[in-house]
Amino acid sequence: MSDQFSLDGASAAVTGACGKLGPIWVEALLDAGARVAALELPGAPESPAFKALAAAAGERLRRFDCDVTDRGSITAAADALAKAFGDPSILVNNAGIDQPPDSPAGRYRLTELPADQFRRMVEVNLIGTFQVTQVFAERMARNGGGSVINIGSLDRK
Repeated sequence: MSDQFSLDGASAAVTGACGKLGPIWVEALLDAGARVAALELPGAPESPAFKALAAAAGERLRRFDCDVTDRGSITAAADALAKAFGDPSILVNNAGIDQPPDSPAGRYRLTELPADQFRRMVEVNLIGTFQVTQVFAERMARNGGGSVINIGSLDRK
């Protein structure tokens, strides 16, 4: 890795780190030299890709419970992360929900999507991203700056 892209000594946080896309961002940050905090719902299963990264990364990767829809949970995760790695200078907002093709609840056309499911998507994908950014950006600003990266995806199936 070029020194220009080195994150040696940096601390990073990734929401939704244990799912399908999270391990991609976690691996990139680890490869660049960062210590990574995997923020994930309490009790959420870890994907095989995340488990493999965790086994290889040792102390440079730690999982912290964090519900992006609960401000208290976000603050608690940020405090625990700060004690373990210091305040992060990198935040990857990756947590999100949608209607995956393999969803046990099935998929809906836009005109048939129940309003309560849409509300939940907005709560996690939009408000959750906003709240996590608020909590971590405040810490970044106190420490002179940082980077916030927001992830989106599109399933073409």
